[in-house]
Amino acid sequence: MYGLKMEMNVIKKSRVHSPNGITSEEGLVEKLPVEIIGEILSRVGVVRDVIRASLTRRKWREAFCKHLHTLSFDVSDDDDPVYSELPTADLEVLITKTIFQTTGLQKLSIVTYRHKVSAVAALGWLMFTRETLSELFYRVITSPTISVLDICGRRKLKTLSLQAETIIGVEHGFHRFPCLTSLCLIRCRTSEEDLNRLLLALPKLDCLELRDPQFGVVDEHNFSERVTVKLHLPTLKTPFY
Repeated sequence: MYGLKMEMNVIKKSRVHSPNGITSEEGLVEKLPVEIIGEILSRVGVVRDVIRASLTRRKWREAFCKHLHTLSFDVSDDDDPVYSELPTADLEVLITKTIFQTTGLQKLSIVTYRHKVSAVAALGWLMFTRETLSELFYRVITSPTISVLDICGRRKLKTLSLQAETIIGVEHGFHRFPCLTSLCLIRCRTSEEDLNRLLLALPKLDCLELRDPQFGVVDEHNFSERVTVKLHLPTLKTPFY
């Protein structure tokens, strides 16, 4: 991280010493390995700033497409209402175009619960990135609903955070996430039986967080937040409720 700061400071200082009225910033940027630029963009993460940076220089654009590994879309950010005020269709296009220009995202965060996006768009985001993702933070309401567990299963996810997911009908031997170590479920609807089936099929899970869970029977009208459930997970080290 210190090395990255040094590189950025050198770039800023180079503006003062520009021969013939032309800044030497472009020359210094061109000397940076494209992998380092990708690391810088990944540390920024926030899509607004990443897009702006990628438009400044050819090499930054290349780093965005080939070496960006972290991307965050937080439409719920009250400090930046630009994206939250976009029409839903425009927001879907923005997210789709941005994600589809990357080639190896490892960490993806999408928070758009103020918008009800189309299932087709959300399905495209997940299908495009699922082979490389190790961390997924997904807070998206779609119409109709889709199952993230089904779409991203049997991949190398290690961290998964879901909101408003309905987890029902989990089959025995549900080994969809063999590498998952951390699971966070926020206001997810499920039953004791389905949740236990899911947890027992996560052989490496050691951290579980349940926020405002809704337990009940399969009938979506009979879910309740006030029930007592027994969870069976031998590998669990860190439970949060």
